Amino acid sequence: MSTPTLRQRLATSLVTGQLLLGDDDASIAQWLDLIQEEGVQALLEKQLRTCGHWDAQPQALRDALSKNTRAALVRSMLQEQQLHQIVDAARQADVRVMLLKGNALGLWLYADPYLRETSDIDLLFASKEELGRVVAALAPLHYVAEPDAGAYSYERKCILQVNGSKRGELDMHSRLLNAPLYAELLDFDTLWQAAIPLGFDAAYMRALGVEHALVHACLNRALNIQNAEPDQLKLLFDIHLLMARMDAQAWAAIVALVTHKRICGVCLRSIEDAATMFGTKLPPSVIATLQRNAATEPLDARRLQDWRYMQWQNFKALPGVMPKLRWVWMRLFPSHTQLQTLYGDGHRLGLMGRRLTRLVSRQSH
Repeated sequence: MSTPTLRQRLATSLVTGQLLLGDDDASIAQWLDLIQEEGVQALLEKQLRTCGHWDAQPQALRDALSKNTRAALVRSMLQEQQLHQIVDAARQADVRVMLLKGNALGLWLYADPYLRETSDIDLLFASKEELGRVVAALAPLHYVAEPDAGAYSYERKCILQVNGSKRGELDMHSRLLNAPLYAELLDFDTLWQAAIPLGFDAAYMRALGVEHALVHACLNRALNIQNAEPDQLKLLFDIHLLMARMDAQAWAAIVALVTHKRICGVCLRSIEDAATMFGTKLPPSVIATLQRNAATEPLDARRLQDWRYMQWQNFKALPGVMPKLRWVWMRLFPSHTQLQTLYGDGHRLGLMGRRLTRLVSRQSH
């Protein structure tokens, strides 16, 4: 049985909670590897228990899923503590913070936060200056931020270090997406006005509203495809759940937004992929409109995985000659911190070697 078939069966189990394994199945080890790679261990356990198929699973599978679910629950509790620290720091710095991605969705889209597994916390700020003020407020709590990588890098990592060990990671964004092509599509104030409260102090922390959350999930997946990052089921499941929340009015707002921003094709790709994987019901008129509009857009969403094409699109999105030259320079000669983020620890020369190897590999595809 091929891996894509196993992946589709796993996706079906996430929706229906029906029996996962069969008589002629792959090994339990293969299933466990796939479940872990897709980031859905806790979610699968919950679905199997809820729908009455838990006891029918092999003991080895149940033991592994239960162990990983306990770890996800502990991680979620620790991240909740971090979120309280972040809100306190935002209040101290008088800065608004938008919680993004898994942590935000876990708090309002999923039945329990631990079901949406995530290893870090993503935060959006109105500007780099405001981001820096929160970094300074977090410093006494042992958070250490990497240096700002430059004008056209919109993300900084901030690591929680306790007794020399990494206990948490923040991905702090000054734009919704870290790519020139998408960076200016949605401004912070627009997002904040439509944002939803999360149970923290809503004057300082909110989450994207449902329409913006869906657009962000689609664009973030497009960026992952561009960067050859794993296309995990948990990301498509986010989109599935978000679409399930949509009524006619919400769909109309989505169509109007992506049409105005000329990202119908990019969003349609993930919308259709999620619907194919999880059987989400989509309004035919919405799909027809997105398909029609996508055909006239400058960005071809069928080429998101074409690295050279996407680099050219990012280059064209920058305004003026000097911004383009600075961006090219940053791409050719990243800072040591950027190289470590991309390729792991090591000396600059060795990391540049890894970068060159990766570039050659991309050019050959």
